[in-house]
Amino acid sequence: MSATLGAALALAAATTTALAHGLIKSGGDTLATRAAVGLTQSVLAIPLVLIVGWPDAGLWPWLALSIATHVIYQLVLNHAYQTADFSVAFPLARGVAPLATALLGIALLSDRPGLPALAGVLAVSLGLALIAFRSGMTGGALAAAATAGLLTSVYTLIDAQGVRSGAEPLHFIAWFFLLEGPALLPIYLGLRRRAALPLLLANARRGVTAGVATVIGFGAALWALALTSAGAVSALRETSVILALAFGALVLKERLSPQRILGGVVVAGGAVLIVLGGG
Repeated sequence: MSATLGAALALAAATTTALAHGLIKSGGDTLATRAAVGLTQSVLAIPLVLIVGWPDAGLWPWLALSIATHVIYQLVLNHAYQTADFSVAFPLARGVAPLATALLGIALLSDRPGLPALAGVLAVSLGLALIAFRSGMTGGALAAAATAGLLTSVYTLIDAQGVRSGAEPLHFIAWFFLLEGPALLPIYLGLRRRAALPLLLANARRGVTAGVATVIGFGAALWALALTSAGAVSALRETSVILALAFGALVLKERLSPQRILGGVVVAGGAVLIVLGGG
């Protein structure tokens, strides 16, 4: 039952993840939009923090590691978004994560996904690679997207350990959103200087909407990590690329090739295997 619920939460996270990243990419300044996302999630986390109270001492190292990794990931992914199509950069950034997360989860967290689930993780990774293959990305954009994918695996494993370490997953989730939200702000202010406030205001509406989607989606993903294997959560969450392809084509007017569509079908098939295999 817990694995099934975890799979459902991960699939719910996929929908809101695609929406949030699509809104960030479509902003006039992606870094400003991301800063607005962070501020929004911190505000939304305040009631949760008041409910759950002070976290256990053992959660602080995992919170610190998670926040640091997420900030680096956001900066790297922001560079990829600035230099490549969303319908290519997003799938590639996520494509590295599922298989790496599954293997590291088995090695480091004692996860034991079944063979159908492992086959599904592999199918998701192959489908995502197919979407990004021969995309015309520059070397810098390719490196940034691939690095973002590796960082996704790292923060997924850290977050999995974090939500499993406390008495209740909500302790880690609430404090993560409160503290991670403004972590990017000093870097944003330093990079944008006098233009920081005007850009933040110009992208505020998009950032607030993406922030709400982030809290719903990533909150669901964090809760799923407490219920089922990290590899399964990562792979199911990466089915968000199917929605990202549609967003790129319909909203951002990017061209969808048959190869990218086929990759989306393979991703969907892999997600079905993971669910049938029990995560």
